Amino acid sequence: MVRRTGAGLALAALAALLLAACSASGSAPSAAKPAGAPAGGGAPAAAPAQRTNVRVALAVPNYGGYSAVEVGKDRGFYERYGIDVRITAYNGGGPAQEAVTAGEEDVIHYFPPGVGLAVGKGVKEKIVATDSPRPAGWYLGVAASSPIQSVSDLNGKRIGVTSKGSTTDFYALWIGKRAGINVEPIPVGAPAILPSLTSGNVDAAILNPPLPFKAFASGEARPLMNLAEEMPPNLPSVVVATDQIIEQHPEAVTAYLKGLFEAIRYMKQNRDYAIDFLMNYTKQDRATEEQDYDQVIMKLSDDGHIEREWLQNSLDLGTQGSGLTFPPIEQIYTDRFTPVKLD
Repeated sequence: MVRRTGAGLALAALAALLLAACSASGSAPSAAKPAGAPAGGGAPAAAPAQRTNVRVALAVPNYGGYSAVEVGKDRGFYERYGIDVRITAYNGGGPAQEAVTAGEEDVIHYFPPGVGLAVGKGVKEKIVATDSPRPAGWYLGVAASSPIQSVSDLNGKRIGVTSKGSTTDFYALWIGKRAGINVEPIPVGAPAILPSLTSGNVDAAILNPPLPFKAFASGEARPLMNLAEEMPPNLPSVVVATDQIIEQHPEAVTAYLKGLFEAIRYMKQNRDYAIDFLMNYTKQDRATEEQDYDQVIMKLSDDGHIEREWLQNSLDLGTQGSGLTFPPIEQIYTDRFTPVKLD
């Protein structure tokens, strides 16, 4: 049994945020009627012209796992497929989702529980692909001097997470449930994760890349579990598009995905370029980004394909002790755009 002391509060806060955003506009965003559509009767309007721009929201800035989105622009891959991509990084998934809800963004890189919550509140969007099927580069870590040697030693202990209802929180709860022990996720904020661990304020912590690469190399911490090896695929990052762009401009969604996965392919085939780009993007040193490249970039999806089981695994993480429910998978996911086939 896992002890939960308020888990899901961040998702609940997002629910309120989404509800407020929908109310402010009178309703959730819906697919707009094509320009020139008749008010009633008469011949149908001509199909809308091909969309040439796509607005993309990233949940956080300077995260190595999102670097391929920027590489697509740097290398001109989006232009190759006929679109101009505007990329905006937000300080959290909530603000990014709010921008999508308000109609300011067309695509968001997010995680399934957040999408399920948004759709349940009336937001018109769907998961169209994944760029990261597994939590590559994510670890459960302990301080180097800690007496803890195994997950079972964490019974009754505190695990540092960024915030309640976050992916780190979900992963901490999953670890406790799998091991059959009581754990207490402690929200400390992303900047304080490692200091909280090394100071002893928490007994272990969920470390997302590139933090574990630096902490393990410096000797400040050591790994207790490699989540990419121990957890089933649970889609820590998915590509989500609004229903409006899916229905009115599916060619633009296809073009964005092709540019994105061409960027991933290019990074995998050009190690030196990719590491240099990562260093500039994340502001980390070369040794750290070499690990980021090997453990994260090389594990990115090649074609965006999602298995239904993977999506269910992710949604199950979001319901752990939170009391939240999500719409059926069919309402939050479409497989019409994957697998992505590159030219």
